[in-house]
Amino acid sequence: MEDDRVELFNVVNDLREKADLAKEKPELVSKLRDELHAMQKRVGAKFPIPNPSYDASKPSGRAADRPTGKTAEKAKT
Repeated sequence: MEDDRVELFNVVNDLREKADLAKEKPELVSKLRDELHAMQKRVGAKFPIPNPSYDASKPSGRAADRPTGKTAEKAKT
């Protein structure tokens, strides 16, 4: 969902999902995507949103000003 990648597998005959059929069956992909979007709308599905505090330069991705490790433990007490 996050990268708009499409994969289509025949899980009856290809349990290990090795043969991606998406390029061979674009009409089916389109039909299934439309059904998925309709269902998501019908049930009010929520989707992740970007975290503005995410810092890719940090090993954990934590925001620079967020306490970690022992600093976080001290902040709790």
